[in-house]
Amino acid sequence: IAIKEYALTHDRDEFPINPWLLAISLPATAFNLADKVRKVVVGARLTQVTVWDYCVNMLCLGAGLPIHALRANALRRFRLRRTDVSPGDLERFCRALQENYSLVSLDLHHCA
Repeated sequence: IAIKEYALTHDRDEFPINPWLLAISLPATAFNLADKVRKVVVGARLTQVTVWDYCVNMLCLGAGLPIHALRANALRRFRLRRTDVSPGDLERFCRALQENYSLVSLDLHHCA
């Protein structure tokens, strides 16, 4: 809104955005967006879920099981403190455990 108001009240030659910088930043932004999309697709394939489910899981990161970290072999210790794990999450967690080689400590004593 402020840029639009500035543009309406000032001459076009005084507009504070350099067109060359804008021309350079737009392709860089497009490249960055394409890279982020690629990372999401690769992450979804790695965890064997749909892209939509992967995005939802990333938004809820910290609230669920660390399935992505298990599949990426980025987890050494894990303590499951939650007892309200859904059967689908538990199944994906077990599949990720089968393929994981980095986990050395798994604490399940808080589970019922």
